[in-house]
Amino acid sequence: TFVLIPNSGNDTIVDYRKAGTDRLDVSAFGFASFAQMHTQISAVDHDADSDSAIDDVTLDLGFGVSLTLLDNLFAYFDADDFLF
Repeated sequence: TFVLIPNSGNDTIVDYRKAGTDRLDVSAFGFASFAQMHTQISAVDHDADSDSAIDDVTLDLGFGVSLTLLDNLFAYFDADDFLF
């Protein structure tokens, strides 16, 4: 579990794994559900790797916090990835 806190800056996670392995704890930001925070998530190509696919995800949580997850597809994120 990766715990996110306000005013912690901009970070990148290179080894985030889905399928119940990792989760993002966003409880400090006041989101009650995935539906409420869904608009904070965007698909990007942050690492500009050679495959030229949009295969990274950025969360802009406000409060001075953004988080980029490399090599993860936006479409695969759901409520199971987060702790509220």
